[in-house]
Amino acid sequence: MACYGTLVLVVFFVFISFQKEIWNKEINEIGDALSGMIGSLGFIWLIITVLLQNQDLNNQIKELRESKVALASQAKSLESAEIYTALEYIDAKLPSFDGRLAQIKEVINNEIKSFLEKFPSDRRANINFKPDLDICEIWGYFVIEEKLEGIPLVYSDEYVKDTFSYDAYLILETIKRNMGYMINFLDSLTVNARDDLAHILKDHIHSYEQHHSVEWYREWHKILVGIEHPIRRVIAKNNLAPSMIANLFIKGFIDKENLTDS
Repeated sequence: MACYGTLVLVVFFVFISFQKEIWNKEINEIGDALSGMIGSLGFIWLIITVLLQNQDLNNQIKELRESKVALASQAKSLESAEIYTALEYIDAKLPSFDGRLAQIKEVINNEIKSFLEKFPSDRRANINFKPDLDICEIWGYFVIEEKLEGIPLVYSDEYVKDTFSYDAYLILETIKRNMGYMINFLDSLTVNARDDLAHILKDHIHSYEQHHSVEWYREWHKILVGIEHPIRRVIAKNNLAPSMIANLFIKGFIDKENLTDS
């Protein structure tokens, strides 16, 4: 466009020069004519320069936008690769835990069944065994019946019976510890994960727990831990353990818990 504009202006100037016979004019008139043409050329090229600079700026902006999109795509690809690697690591670890988890489930189920046999409750005998529901019988066994409703966790001695079987406490302790083994192992797989990855990995682990029907362990582990401390205090206060050594052992637990709390 600049070249065409310049060519048109030069041709137009030559045409006018022949029409007006500019070479017969005074030297100052010839200079004025030339300066007018040159000024017009300068104005045209100034406009062209501005347009070219504007086009360069638009190209740079476009390149920056494309670069930003490319970087975002690259970051997303890296994040996807990192998530895939983390999930691949967990998928490699979980099968090795299947055998141990099966043992944990068997121990917990057997302990719950043993509790239902040794410590009868209002549960009807013809109801099918469901560990995630029947474990309520263990929790309810230690709680004063009048205060049983509306207590999700037991933290105070006032909710616990003054007398109960020490064997019942051992069953509760066995169940709680086995649940803790599973939870600690699965949580260890995500302990070093970044916050933005941890929730993805935890969802994956939760799916594993659901597949093996043990997702209820986490909530009930909290409940059993909550009731465990006041039960130990009642055992220590009323000497409910079958031997003096066992009572001293429980009191040692209580003293250790008190030191930790303080």
